[in-house]
Order: sequence, then structure tokens, then C-alpha cells
Amino acid sequence: EESVHLIPSSVPDLPQLIQEIQERLESFEGLLQQDDVERLIRLRGGRIKLFRPLCMFDGYCDLGLKLKIYAFARGSLSRRSFAALKSQVLLLVHDFLTSRGVEIGHLSASDKPRRKKSKRTEAEE
Repeated sequence: EESVHLIPSSVPDLPQLIQEIQERLESFEGLLQQDDVERLIRLRGGRIKLFRPLCMFDGYCDLGLKLKIYAFARGSLSRRSFAALKSQVLLLVHDFLTSRGVEIGHLSASDKPRRKKSKRTEAEE
């Protein structure tokens, strides 16, 4: 599960964008797909919670629109292999978004929210 934040003014058609990301996730080789999920649920007698890859709108935040990406890896992976697969999926989404001119929301070093000063610090000033 990962969140991707987008600058709203760079997203002219959010439902279409989500659909296109969804299509890419559904054709990604290393992720469990609908048939895999159904087979594993049958195999485990329904006692397992798995889902096909999913991209969905998850509301707004300080960084803009928030997309949530859910996916399960196919097979048993080492930690390193899982990290590599996750990186490939995120790069796939990133490359698609940037190819469409969509701006990805992020905080730069100068934008990071400042911590509230403690009462003691305020009193010392």
C-alpha cells in the first residue's frame, strides 16, 4: 500500500487517470491479479484477504490529491526482491504520471512544516 500525492491543477481528468494507472497495475507481471486472487481465496477456503491491484482516489491532503495504490506481490519474495518489485511499481506509476504532465506533490526542505515551539522556548525568546 502506497500513497501518491498529485497537484490538483495538473490533473484535468482524475477518473481517467486512475483508470489508466489501474490498467497498468493489472498488466504488471509481478503482482497478484484477479485470477490469482480468486484461486488463492478458493484454495484457502475464503480465510484469506487478498485483492487485485487497485488504484483509487483517497481524498485530499496538504500536498494535494491523494491516490492510494494497493497491490500484493506474486509468490514468496525475499525482503530485497520485494523492495525491488515495489520500486518497479512505483517507478511505473511515476513515469506514467510525468508522461501525462501530472505534477507529483512533495515537500521540499524549505516547505517542511515547522515544529511548534515549546512554551519554554517561547519564554526564553
